[in-house]
Parts: sequence; structure tokens; C-alpha cells
Amino acid sequence: GRVRIRIADVGGAPVIIARSPQGHIVLLEAGPSPSRLTQEMGAAMPFWERDVHLAVSTSGQADRLRGLTEVGTRYRLRAALTPSTAGRTAVYVEWRRLLDERGVRRLDARAGQTLPLGPEMALDVVGATADSLAVRLRTLHAELLTVGDGPPGAIAVLTHKAGALAPDPATVAPGVRLVIVLGQGVAGPVQALKARLPDARIVETGGAGVVDILVDGLTLSVNVQRGT
Repeated sequence: GRVRIRIADVGGAPVIIARSPQGHIVLLEAGPSPSRLTQEMGAAMPFWERDVHLAVSTSGQADRLRGLTEVGTRYRLRAALTPSTAGRTAVYVEWRRLLDERGVRRLDARAGQTLPLGPEMALDVVGATADSLAVRLRTLHAELLTVGDGPPGAIAVLTHKAGALAPDPATVAPGVRLVIVLGQGVAGPVQALKARLPDARIVETGGAGVVDILVDGLTLSVNVQRGT
């Protein structure tokens, strides 16, 4: 079946939404802007669909949780995967309170945990501390991408901040097929990536673009909408 992944660049921070072949919606990164997240959810889902099967908070930082709070209010959220404490920031405490009020199943992440997302897609927790986590989305055929620190799968998502790319581009193995670089001013780091990964497609979003990815078995199709 087909897996769809939408990656939006919101000022250098990602919104990442995946849809399984069975229609399970997984929010892997919510980004810092509730209004932009709502826009991207609307683009990724039919207007009548309100169910989000899983939302992931990779840390308790405010710029990672503001959008999640919007999703918890606007959509029927079934489960949320969170670090165990995330530093107990005010935004994180509010997020946990919202989950409890709405009866959302709250999952404290553990390294090695696997969450099935239908018969053809799963989410693995590849790293977890008290205040952050890393997850990897995979299908029956391939490891697709990692959110947080850890080796990427077929798709690597890098963010340009303070003149450097994160996660460390050195973790991107030569077998990666698609590298998405978020943020502006990435010419130097991207040239170095192209030299090291000549067989990979490298997409620069310019701080505002959107990348739609369709994975069908081992086939990976990419549509890029440039930001303005």
C-alpha cells in the first residue's frame, strides 16, 4: 500500500504528517505555529476526517508543543507518545492536562518500543530520555525516516540553524535516497552534502516550502512546492 508523508518547513522547523495505507494519520512533528499546522493538516487529510491516530512530542520545548495543543483541541486524537517528563515545562504540563481532559491514551516512550500503525506501517522508539525521544517510521519494505537524533532511513530531514545542519550530516549514510534541508542560507552545507551523497536527491525548502512524498513499496515519489 501507499504511505504519504508531508513535510512542511515552518521558518526552519518541521511539520511532519504521515498517512498509512489504511488511512492512519500520524503527526511526527507539530512545528511552532498552530495556524500553519492547521493548514498542513487540512492539506494532508480530507476535510471530513477528524481522527488523528497518534501524535508524537519529541521534547517538551514550547516550539514543539504549541502545535500539538492545537491538534488536541481541533481533532479526535486517539493516542499521544511523549517523553516521560520533558522537563515539566508549563507548555508540557498544559499538553498533558489536555490529553487527560479529553481521555487521550498517553504513552510514555521507552527505547525499543514499537507502535503498530496498521498492518503495513509502524513507529519505533529508537531513543528515549526523560525529556526527549527519537522515533523511526517504517513500512514492511523500508525504514523511512527518523525524527530526533538517530540514523535516518531512506529519507533524511535536516534543519539549518546557526550555520550548521542538525542532526549531524555525518549520520546520513550513503544509502539515503532523499535529503530534505529545512531553513535558509544552506548553500554551503548543501554543497558538502551533494559531494558526499552523489546518488541522493537533495531538496532545499528555503524556510517555507512543502515536500509531499509518496512511498509505494520500494518506489519513492517526491513533489516539492517552493515557499514564497
